[in-house]
Amino acid sequence: MPFGEIRGRGGGLLGRDLSAVVFDLDGTVADTIDLIVYALNHALADVWPAWQTLEEIRARFGPPDDELIRRELRGRGDFEAVLRRYYDVYQSAHPEFARLFPGMAEVLGALKEAGLGLGLLTNKARRAAEITLEELGIGHFFSVVVSGNDAPPKPDPTGLLQVLRKLGADPESSAMVGDGPSDVAVARRAGVLAVRVLWGRTHAADAPGEKADWLVTSPEELLALLVPRARGKT
Repeated sequence: MPFGEIRGRGGGLLGRDLSAVVFDLDGTVADTIDLIVYALNHALADVWPAWQTLEEIRARFGPPDDELIRRELRGRGDFEAVLRRYYDVYQSAHPEFARLFPGMAEVLGALKEAGLGLGLLTNKARRAAEITLEELGIGHFFSVVVSGNDAPPKPDPTGLLQVLRKLGADPESSAMVGDGPSDVAVARRAGVLAVRVLWGRTHAADAPGEKADWLVTSPEELLALLVPRARGKT
C-alpha cells in the first residue's frame, strides 16, 4: 500500500483539510512497554508473587500508572512510597528501556512546520508522561498534553475533545494517531479522523464497527499522508 489502506467511512480523509493532529504516546511516538514492565515489577515486588510478564501487565492497562498501582496494592503497603519507587525506577531506567520510534522526531517537526496544531492524549499518569517527554526531548512539539490524570481514559472522548478545545481546532478538521483499538474508538466517539499506526507492539483488532480511516506502516507514510493535508497547504 502506498501510504496506508483506506478503511471505514469511505476514505473521508482524502477530501479533508487538517488543522490539528493528536497523538497517542506509548506504542505510537515512543516504545516504552519494556520500561513500564520493568518499573512496575520493581515497584510492586513486595506485592506481586512473581515477576509479571509483558502480557500479564498489558492485561492490567487502562487506568493511569498511579491508579493501576493503587488497584494492585489493594490497601497493602504504603501507596505513596510505592508510587515514588515506581517513578524513580521509571526515570532512572528510561535511557535503557525506552526509545523514540525512528523517524518520529522528524514527523513531529515537519507537522509543526506545516502549521498543524499538535496535541498528545495518553492514558499514562501525568508524571510518567512528563518523564518520557523530557527524556526523549520531544515535549516542545506538543502545545497541549492531556494525561490519564486529566480526563477519563480512552476511549472516553472527553480528553480528546479537551485537547482540541485547547488547540482551537474542530473535530472535523482533526486527526487522532495511535496504535491501539482505544485510539480508533476515541477518534470515532469524538468525531475526528482515525489513523492507526502499525509499528508498535499493539496488534489487537479494531473494536467491531470502529475501523480506522487509515492504516500506516511507517512514520514516513504518516508524514506523506498528513503534511499535504495541512490546512493552507496545496
